[in-house]
Amino acid sequence: MERDLVLGHAFALTGLALLVTCQSCHAQADSDLFPFTIPWDDSAPSVANVSDWNEKPAGKDGFIAVRDGHFVDGKGQRIRFLGTNLCFAAAFPPHDVAEKVAKRMAKFGINIVRFHHMDSNPFPRGILDGSQPDKQHLSAEALDRLDYLISQLKANGIYANLNLHVSRKLTEADGIQDADKMPQMDKGVDNLHPRMIELQKQYARDLLTHVNRYTGKAYAEEPCVAAIEINNENSLTSSWRGGTIDGLPDYLQKLLDDRWQAWLKVKYASTEAIRRAWGEGAEPLSDGDLLKNGDFAAGKDGWTLQVSQSAQADLTFANEGPEGKPAAKIDVKTISETSWHVQLFQAGLAFEKDRAYTLVFWAKAVPDRTVGVNAFRAREPWGVLGFSDSVKLGAEWKRLEFTFRASESEQQARITFSGLASQTGALWVAGVSLKEGGIGGLPPEETLEQATISRPRHGDITGRSRPCGRDYVAFLLDLETEYWTGIHDYLKRDLGVKQPITGTQMGYTPPQTHSAMEYIDAHAYWHHPWFPGRPWDPNDWWVTNTPMTDSAGGQLTGLANRRVAGKPYTVSEYNHPAPNTYGSEAFILLAAYGGLQDWDGIYQFAYNHSDQWEVHKISSFFDLKSHITQLVTLPAAAALFRRGDVEAARELTTACTSPETIIDRGVLNPAVGGFVTAYGVDDRTSLSHRVAVSVGDGATRVQGPTQPVGPEAGIYASDTRQLLWRYTQRGTGKVVIDAARSKALVGAVTGATHKLGDVTIAVGATRQNWAAVTVTAMDGKDFGSPGRLLVTATGYFENPGWGWETQGDRVTVRSKWGDEPSMAEGIPATITLPVAASKVKAYALDGSGQRGAELAVSGGDQAVVEIGPACKTLWYEVAIR
Repeated sequence: MERDLVLGHAFALTGLALLVTCQSCHAQADSDLFPFTIPWDDSAPSVANVSDWNEKPAGKDGFIAVRDGHFVDGKGQRIRFLGTNLCFAAAFPPHDVAEKVAKRMAKFGINIVRFHHMDSNPFPRGILDGSQPDKQHLSAEALDRLDYLISQLKANGIYANLNLHVSRKLTEADGIQDADKMPQMDKGVDNLHPRMIELQKQYARDLLTHVNRYTGKAYAEEPCVAAIEINNENSLTSSWRGGTIDGLPDYLQKLLDDRWQAWLKVKYASTEAIRRAWGEGAEPLSDGDLLKNGDFAAGKDGWTLQVSQSAQADLTFANEGPEGKPAAKIDVKTISETSWHVQLFQAGLAFEKDRAYTLVFWAKAVPDRTVGVNAFRAREPWGVLGFSDSVKLGAEWKRLEFTFRASESEQQARITFSGLASQTGALWVAGVSLKEGGIGGLPPEETLEQATISRPRHGDITGRSRPCGRDYVAFLLDLETEYWTGIHDYLKRDLGVKQPITGTQMGYTPPQTHSAMEYIDAHAYWHHPWFPGRPWDPNDWWVTNTPMTDSAGGQLTGLANRRVAGKPYTVSEYNHPAPNTYGSEAFILLAAYGGLQDWDGIYQFAYNHSDQWEVHKISSFFDLKSHITQLVTLPAAAALFRRGDVEAARELTTACTSPETIIDRGVLNPAVGGFVTAYGVDDRTSLSHRVAVSVGDGATRVQGPTQPVGPEAGIYASDTRQLLWRYTQRGTGKVVIDAARSKALVGAVTGATHKLGDVTIAVGATRQNWAAVTVTAMDGKDFGSPGRLLVTATGYFENPGWGWETQGDRVTVRSKWGDEPSMAEGIPATITLPVAASKVKAYALDGSGQRGAELAVSGGDQAVVEIGPACKTLWYEVAIR
């Protein structure tokens, strides 16, 4: 037996013959799949029912508050939230459904529900009154159903998180001039538009001062409301970054212009003062072009069309450019699972670190497409050299100009038009030029006294000097902070809101805009659905079907790096969307590393999006209500996170910075300047230690470790020695959880014996060479003491008859989600416990968590329990006398 000893975790590698149980179940290819249904309205007591972990009613001792950077309940005791989301019509179920939903959620350990997308539609899909011509009135029936649902959640120990603005888009009837020209969901502009802000306050007043007839309290005074969110995934700076602010109607452009001139007059005494400040770092555009044959007059000379793997594309040249000049045409005939498998580039370029370069070109596309353009190292290690952007193109020629500073000196560089393999169709490029310089200060004709200083558009911010860019981003952030603080103060002062408030999610805005907020929030998805054509087209989408264990931390490191020191931190949206067949890893990993990071709340997105509750198949990307392999893992996740089975990391890494430094490190994307990784901390440090960013007035510095714990590359251990993430190459990634009351193996754990303290788990062969196995002491102090253990074993799943298509790692079922019920893979495993076999009984559980067939228990002083496909279940109970 070969041993690989890593930081106290022994991985004993043995032959499959010693491990695989129920081997006869693998006689036929499909015999390991079985139908599995979890009743939607069942809440009977069982080992899998942890509803008694919820203190009832929610908020019975008072409001959730903040103390020492964490949430505390009405008794002043630390509280963590394991939550989910209800969206659209799901927030307004009939009363009898509300009763069942609340009990079922509590059964799985959920103790908070975020009410999301309530504001977008008239009842029954939303809270608005459809009999009114505007979007300012709330439906009495919707409020009644919401009230009753919240009363039932409260009775079952479940708190509420109320979102104020998510997707309501105002109209001319609401007094919004040019409403049809506003961005989707009014994003960004609603941080600025006076009428929109007024109506946001009105909506907040109508909802939060409304008295719930079933609890007798207004929501602003209701202790079971634990949190309030002002505006989902929304900020002025993120919308500016996306180009939508630059396209607002003229009257809003004037509003911005006026605010810009006023901001400059506060900071600078004169035009000359601005000219001196902005002149620093200016570099005039040079005469010589660095590209060969940039006008394509010589056809392909100097240019390369790279076409890889399954992609097919042609490169031709004709006088079809602007004014009849030459143009290159790339005709993509067959797409690939990787977008860069078709790209046009010119290599042989040399860049000097920190020198400015200006790239200009013309382009168009049929059909419309988004094209990546970058400066890239043309050798190993491949990488971006300070410039990577994307442009949206249509059938009309468009002139694009980008100025950037090279991040490194490189003698083997290239300019690349990339991302072409994701969509069929044609791209035309003409008049490509790359010159040194192009950084400007204050244009000579602009003056502060005449209020004519122009605002940089996002597309040309890199063409302005760095001081100019810093000023403009600081201006936008000041406007944004004014908005967030103004709404926050209105809720607290005018409406008397008692609950903690957040504005939006980190990643959309940097920390300094949220200094007034009581807590910080973020979102992330592992392989969010990708829509190559129309957004959210149900017939044109793909999901990458790989496990997050096959990465070094996946989305969890990015989430950790956004935390702000001194404030509670929640992740209110997270998922590994279906049909990713490794989805059962999602909440085990989120709970484990959320516990390591000592976060305050984690939420699954979403429990339900519709008025359909009794569904027995996985019917959409996100809905948990019938996702069998995710549902069964929730009690284990509750133990890991809510119960605190995973200890918080012992060491804390803090990146101390200032608002000015955040802006300086993130001029093009201010939010990035607020990430821990912007200050030299390795992204994977959060797999070992707690991490956070602290914003103050002092010097920029990092306190604490900047690297993860690991004896060798690809192995990352928590400093508590309870968690180990191992990833060296594709197909090998695994996570091991070894806590006193929780054990788990997730990833490429098949064909090996894993000794986790006094528990040994051996997993047999599976369809994907991948599994997620948890063993949780539900009411005993450990795995050898009297009590009940909950075992879950999950892997592959499918719906009968779904329209499965593959394209490399990408998969889709389009709109053909198949039939009920979902089918699951039975995972063969052997679990050895530190207790005599005579004291142990084991049972396969049915869909509701009730005991079914009793399993054989072998062994002497150490009980051995074998599970597998023959049991036709995803969870098991082990009872120790």
